[in-house]
Amino acid sequence: MSETSVPTSQPPARPDPRLPAPHGNQSRAGGTQGAPPEGPEPPGSLTWRTRGRSAFARLRHGVTARSGPFTVSWAQAPGRGEPPALAFAINKKVGNAVVRNRLRRRLREAARRMDVLPAGLYLVRARPDAAALGFQEISDHLRQAVSLLMSRQKTADLARPSAERQTEQDSM
Repeated sequence: MSETSVPTSQPPARPDPRLPAPHGNQSRAGGTQGAPPEGPEPPGSLTWRTRGRSAFARLRHGVTARSGPFTVSWAQAPGRGEPPALAFAINKKVGNAVVRNRLRRRLREAARRMDVLPAGLYLVRARPDAAALGFQEISDHLRQAVSLLMSRQKTADLARPSAERQTEQDSM
């Protein structure tokens, strides 16, 4: 090859890549995000969601208690060892979707923070005046309704003979 055959023109420049360099966009966080938090991880959800038509049919005939603007129904869960399962019935009269969802989140968090929430299925119904309550009032009403439910449930169990006692009485 001789010197005369070497092209002198340069190839055209390529367009810039679609993604900017990390230092190019100052609004995005780049690099490390900091040290992870110390200590154990917080526990996950201690409650489940109530699902299925049969669960709601059991709740319809379950034990009911009322405290303030909340009515709580309880029914025995089909499986043993499962955490409590919650369902919420919040009517449109309570407010728009934002208000109803805020109330639902507050009720769910109040249930998580309860010291003892026995296993079973729970249906929490709210009246329209529930939207004006603060978190502490919601927690107090929910705790009071659940304790009333458990006392009623124990009373109902004492009044109703157990299946074992009933079969023993039938065999005599």
